[in-house]
Amino acid sequence: MLRKLCISAVLAFSLTAPLAVYAANPIATDSRVRTYVYGENEVFRVVAKYGFQSNIEFANKEQIETVSVGDSVAWKITPAGQRLFVKALKEGVTTNLTVVTNKRAYQFELTSKFERDEDLIYVVRFYYPELDFDGKKRRPSDHTFESGALIDAAYNFNYSLNGPSDLAPIKVFDDGQFTFFKFRNNNAVVPGFNAVDPNGSEVPLVSRTDGEYVIVERVLPQFSLRRGDDVVCVFNDNIIQAPKTNNNPQPAGGR
Repeated sequence: MLRKLCISAVLAFSLTAPLAVYAANPIATDSRVRTYVYGENEVFRVVAKYGFQSNIEFANKEQIETVSVGDSVAWKITPAGQRLFVKALKEGVTTNLTVVTNKRAYQFELTSKFERDEDLIYVVRFYYPELDFDGKKRRPSDHTFESGALIDAAYNFNYSLNGPSDLAPIKVFDDGQFTFFKFRNNNAVVPGFNAVDPNGSEVPLVSRTDGEYVIVERVLPQFSLRRGDDVVCVFNDNIIQAPKTNNNPQPAGGR
C-alpha cells in the first residue's frame, strides 16, 4: 500500500542558513560564492568587478576591529558587524587588505577587473577547522582540510525535503562519500533510511551515529526516511537522477 506522496514541490528547506558562515558552501554551487578554509598564515584572493561590491563574511559573533587597505582610492571598504563590504572603484588595480577581528587576523589580495571573469567573487565565507557547524569547538574528526584551500565542493548542502517536519532532519549535507543527517533533540528519533532508485523502489540502508550526526556511507540522488506510516523524501539537488515525480517510493519487500 502506498504510504505518503513524495512530491517535488519541495519544502525547499533552507538547511544551509544556520551554517552559512562556517560551512564550506555550503549550498553554493555558484562559483561567485567562495568558501576558504581559514589559516592565519594564508592570503585569500578576492577578484571583484569594477563598480560591483563584494561581501566578506566572518564567523558568527566575530566583530571587525581594524581594517587597513593598501589603496584606499581604488577601493571602498565598509565594515558592518561580522561582514565587510568591498567595492572596486577603479579597474585593473591589485592591492592588499588586512582585517583584524576580536578573534582572528585575515590577509587578502584584492584585484579589480572590468569584464566578467570566472574568478569573480561576490561572497567570501570561511570554514574554521577548529569549529563545528554550530560555532562550537570541534571534537577530533577524520574530516579535515588544508588551510587556505577553497572548499566549495568539499561539502554539499544543496538538499531539499518533503514530508512531516517532526521527522525531517534539521541538517543534511555530504562530503562526496558519506551523507550526514542531524535530527531534532540530539537525534532523539532516528528514522529508517532507504535509497530510492529512478523507478521509485526502495533499498534499505545502514546508518551509524558519530557525535551529533547520523551518517549513511553513501551519496545518492534521493533518500526516503521512514518511521511508522510517516516518510520524508530527501533530494540531493546536485545529482540529476530523473525528474522528481508524484510517484511514491515503494518500500522494499512490498510493504
